Amino acid sequence: YVQLTGGSLPQITRIESIGGGQEVTRLVTPAGWLAAAGNTTMLTFNGFDIVGEYLQFADTTSDEIWRVQRTTGEVIKYADQASIMAAGGFTNAVSLNNAHTKNPFTSEHVFYESTSRHILTTDGSNNVAVFISNEEMSNTFGNAMVLEGMAFDSAGNFYWSQYVSGSYLGIHKRDTNGTMSVFLTKAQLDAVHGADLP
Repeated sequence: YVQLTGGSLPQITRIESIGGGQEVTRLVTPAGWLAAAGNTTMLTFNGFDIVGEYLQFADTTSDEIWRVQRTTGEVIKYADQASIMAAGGFTNAVSLNNAHTKNPFTSEHVFYESTSRHILTTDGSNNVAVFISNEEMSNTFGNAMVLEGMAFDSAGNFYWSQYVSGSYLGIHKRDTNGTMSVFLTKAQLDAVHGADLP
């Protein structure tokens, strides 16, 4: 699946391998997205997750979580701004950045919200809950600025990057019993990549 935007014409295209060849079809048309989202732009920096019969993704234009039925192309708003604000405990604009992943054990969407500085998770259609709070990250690591990159390992441990420009960079871990720790320090990252990380 590929998200294509030409001018103001967002669409999601499905590419299938059939009989040794490729078949390309439009799963979501610009008109279908406009009808569902009410706008003519779409940004899905982190691509799509497959959740059963659905594509799941965060659109950083509407700042909402969406699902698309993979056969019919029906577009469903899975978590709207109101539910994200209610979970995050704030009333001003939602701001989703590029830090997202799918929880492989629940198929729910885990994502960072920049206004509240919480890591949130969907919890069923249009329900959102705090996964790791701003306070938990701040109290443990001294900051709650998540850069990009989130992942679960096969044991269920959760990893993410935290970043403060010019002063902090690290990969953090929360294990399955809730204990949080620094998984990789900036010094360890610099040793591999060179001392050119921000």
